Amino acid sequence: MRILELQIKNFGKFRDHTITFHEGINIIYGENEMGKSTIHAFIRGMLFGIDKMRGRAARNDEYTIRQPWDNPGYFAGVMRFESGGKIFRIERNFNKLEKKALLICETDGEELDIIHGDLQMLMEGLNETAFRNTIFIRQNSSKTDEGLAAELRNYMANFESAGDDEINVVRAIETLKEKQRECGIKKKQQDEIRTERLEQVQIKLDYVEQEIRGLQKQQEDGTCKLQELRSIEAREGLAEQEKRARIEARDQEEIKMLKIRQICLITAAGIAVLMGILLKPLWLKMSLGIAAVLLFAYCWYTNRYTRSREQEGRQYTSAASKASQKMVWNLERIQEELHEKRVLLENLKENQSDIQAEKADSNRIQNDIEALEIAISTIQEISKEIYKESARKLNYTASDILNEVTGGSYTSIYLDANMQVRINTPHKLLYLEQVSRGTMDQIYFALRMAAAQLFLSGEKMPLIFDDAFVMYDEQRLKRTLKWLCKSDSQVLLFTCHKREGEILEEIQREERV
Repeated sequence: MRILELQIKNFGKFRDHTITFHEGINIIYGENEMGKSTIHAFIRGMLFGIDKMRGRAARNDEYTIRQPWDNPGYFAGVMRFESGGKIFRIERNFNKLEKKALLICETDGEELDIIHGDLQMLMEGLNETAFRNTIFIRQNSSKTDEGLAAELRNYMANFESAGDDEINVVRAIETLKEKQRECGIKKKQQDEIRTERLEQVQIKLDYVEQEIRGLQKQQEDGTCKLQELRSIEAREGLAEQEKRARIEARDQEEIKMLKIRQICLITAAGIAVLMGILLKPLWLKMSLGIAAVLLFAYCWYTNRYTRSREQEGRQYTSAASKASQKMVWNLERIQEELHEKRVLLENLKENQSDIQAEKADSNRIQNDIEALEIAISTIQEISKEIYKESARKLNYTASDILNEVTGGSYTSIYLDANMQVRINTPHKLLYLEQVSRGTMDQIYFALRMAAAQLFLSGEKMPLIFDDAFVMYDEQRLKRTLKWLCKSDSQVLLFTCHKREGEILEEIQREERV
C-alpha cells in the first residue's frame, strides 16, 4: 500500500488543503505548530475513523482535538492510495451526526464496503491497535502499549495454526467465554426458578400434611367420643328399657281400661240410637240422638289418645343416641376430607419429583460450561505454545534490526509473553530502564518494525513517523534512515528538524558513489 494524496477538506487548522506523496522516504518538514501532528492524525482518522467519546473523556478526545477550527459541522477529508496495482479513494465525514465513509476503487469504479472489512483487507488485516503499535509512531510515543502483546499472540496463533489470518483466536476465546457466560446465566435462572417452585410446592406440602394431621387427630378424638357415647347409649338403653317397660305396663293397663270404657260407651250410644228409633216423642228422639253423637265423639277422642300414647312409646330416642348419630356423620365427613387431602398430597409429591427431575437439564448445562472451560483452556495452551515458537522469530528479527540501527552496540533483545523487553549483552541482561532514552527509542523502533514485518507478510504498508527520532544523535539517525531506505516501504517522516533531510541527501550521495 502506498499513500498518493491527502485532501484535507476541513480538519483541525486545515481547510481545502492537498498533500501528495511519492515512493520511498517523504520528509514533511515544518516548524512547531505548523500542523504536522494534525496531518499525522488525519491519516490515522482516514484509515480507522474518529469516534466521539462520552462524558469527561470527550473533553480531550481525538474528535474534540481534531475538530475544525472554522465551521466544526463540516469535518471531512479524502485519501487516495495505491494497493495491488489499483488506485483507491477513501471519503470520510467525521461529524458525529452525519458520519459517513466510502471506499471506491478508481481503477474500475467499484464501491467497496468499509464496515464489512474491505479496507482492512487492503491493509493486510492490520487493525487499529496493531497499526498504532507498529507503523504509526506519534511524537514522543515510541513505546508500545499492552494491546500489541494481545495482537501478536492472536496473530501468531492464527498464522501458525491456519496459515493465514482467517481464524481469530482471541475472538474465538471471547466467543467461547460469552457462550459460557450465557450458559451460566441460563443455569442460574433455571436453578432459581426450580428452587422457587420447589419452595412453593414444599409450602403446600407442609400445609396439607398439617391439615391431614389435624383431621387424623379429629378422627381419633371423634372415634374415642363415639365409643364413649355408645357406651353411655348402651347404659341409658338398659335403664330406659326398664323404665319404658314399667311405663308401658301402666299405659297398657290404662289403655285397656279406656278400651273397655269405649266399648261401654259405644254400646250405650247404640242403645240410645235404637231407643230413639222405637220411641215416638220427638223431643225424646232428639235427646237420645244428641246423647249418641256425644258418646261417639268421646269414643273417637279416646281412641285417638290411645293410639298417640302407643306411638310416643315407640318413637322415644335417647340424647346419647342422637349425639352418637351426629358423631358418626362427622366421622364420615372427616374420612372424606382425609381422602381428598391424601390425594392432593400425592399429587404435590409427584409435582415435587417432576421439578427435581428437571435438575438433569441443569446438569447438562453445567456439563456444557465445563466443556467450554476445557475448550478455552486448550486453545489458550495451544496458543501459548505457538506464541513461544513464533516469539523466537520475532526476537530474531527485532535483534537484527536493533543490531543494524545501533551499529552493533546491541545485538540481541528478548521479549516475554507480555512484550516486556530485556537486552542481552555479553556481560549481563539489561532492563529497558538501564539504557539511555535514545537506545530505548531504538529498541522500540526495532520491536515495532519487526512486529510490522510479522503482521504484513504480503504487501507493505507505509511507515508513518511524527518527530519519532528527536532523541537520536546523528549517527543513530543515519543508521535508522539507511535501514528505512533498504526496507523498500513508503515512509512519511514528519519532522521539525532539517537534519533528517540533510542526512538523507548524504545517504543518497553515498549510494550514488
